[in-house]
Amino acid sequence: MILDSSAETETWIIQRRVYRRGNKCSWKTIAGPVDFKSAMQILNPLPIETSRLLSGVKEFFIIGSIQREEI
Repeated sequence: MILDSSAETETWIIQRRVYRRGNKCSWKTIAGPVDFKSAMQILNPLPIETSRLLSGVKEFFIIGSIQREEI
């Protein structure tokens, strides 16, 4: 993971993968918007393969919202 000085000033969200089939998956927002330090504290105990940290996606800040995408 590459960290830079801007990580402290951005807002972050945490998403958990709730569905995967083939090359399609769905992600649910479980925390956010939070600062980087808080995001890392929430993210650390979660499994790496089913969670992700995102920045700069204001439309995903609603907790409980689900985004569908293709891998």
